[in-house]
Amino acid sequence: MKKRDDFEDQMRVYRGVIPWSVAEYDWILATFDKRKLKNENLALPEEFAEYKEEFETSKGQELENIKDMILFSDIFHQRYPKKLEYDAHSYRFNQINNFLITYEDELIQLKLVYVKEERKHVDPQLMRALCTMLYDEEDFDESGEWIGNTFSFKDAIAQTQAKINKSPSNKRLTEEQGFKGLVPWSLAEFRWIMNQHTVRRLNSEENRTLEDEYLPLKIQMRRQSAKTIDNFDTMVLLNEIFHERYSNRVEAMAHFLRYRSIFMFLDEYKNQLVKEGLVDNTSGELAMEPELIESLCVLPYSLEQDEKAADKKHAYLYEEVVAKAKTLRSARLN
Repeated sequence: MKKRDDFEDQMRVYRGVIPWSVAEYDWILATFDKRKLKNENLALPEEFAEYKEEFETSKGQELENIKDMILFSDIFHQRYPKKLEYDAHSYRFNQINNFLITYEDELIQLKLVYVKEERKHVDPQLMRALCTMLYDEEDFDESGEWIGNTFSFKDAIAQTQAKINKSPSNKRLTEEQGFKGLVPWSLAEFRWIMNQHTVRRLNSEENRTLEDEYLPLKIQMRRQSAKTIDNFDTMVLLNEIFHERYSNRVEAMAHFLRYRSIFMFLDEYKNQLVKEGLVDNTSGELAMEPELIESLCVLPYSLEQDEKAADKKHAYLYEEVVAKAKTLRSARLN
C-alpha cells in the first residue's frame, strides 16, 4: 500500500497536479541569491550520491554548478520539509527554468520575456501560468527513456494570453485609488522591484546620469525646505524603475506609494512584528515573512489622524495587517 501511495504521489509530481505560486518561486530565487553570497560549504546530500566523484574532482564552473544544485536542494528542503511538496515544487522549479531557456527566443518575440542589463525579466502572467498549469508533454532523456512530463509551449502561451485578457484595464485606475491603497499589488512584483533596485543602485554610470538630470529639482527642493532631502537619490532611482515597469502613470504611482508604505510600516512596527513572528532579525537584517509582504501588497490603507501635525494620512492598520498575514501563513502551513 505504501509503494502504491508513493507511486501515485510521484505521478502527481510528474503531471504537475500540485500547483505552486509566483511568490514562492521568487522567494526561492531571492533566498538563493542571498545565501550564494555567503559562499557556504554544504556537504553533498545522499540524493546526489551519483555526483560524488564529480563533486570531489571538478573545478571552476563545473564545481560551481554542482554547488548551486546542492544549495537549491538545501533551500527547498528547508522550505518544504514534506517529501511530496519538496518533490513537486523542486521539479516544477526546474521545469520552469528549462522552459524559459528552451523557448527564450520565441518568448522574446512574443514580448513575454525581455533581457535588460544581462538580466532576464518574465511577464507576470506567464509566470503565473507556469506555476499552476499541468505538464502536457512527455519528456525523455538522451537515451529515449521517459523521465516525466513537461510544459506544452502552445498551452503555456494560451494560458498566459487568457490571463492577460482577464486582467483589469489600468485605464480605469484613479490617483485617489492609489492614495487609498485600493490598487492591489503582488509579492512577486514587490520582489522584482526590490531586486532591480539592489542591482541598479550599484550601477554608478546610471546613478550619475540620474543625479545630473534631477540636480535642478534637488536644488530647488533644498532651497524651499532649507535642509537636506532624505533619500532623494534613492527615490529618484525607484521612480525610474517603477515608471519603466508600469506604462500606466497612475499604476506606477500607486505601486511606488505602496512600496514606500511597506517599508514605512516595517520601520514603525518592526519590534512588534518580530514578536509576532512575522519578521526575523536573527541575521542582523530584517527579513519579512512572505505572508506579511503579501498582505501589505493587497490591503487598503486606513485614514489616520496625525496628532502632532493635526493632519490626516492614509496608512496601514496594524491589527488588520497582522491578522491577514497570520491567516495566510496558517493556510500555507496547514
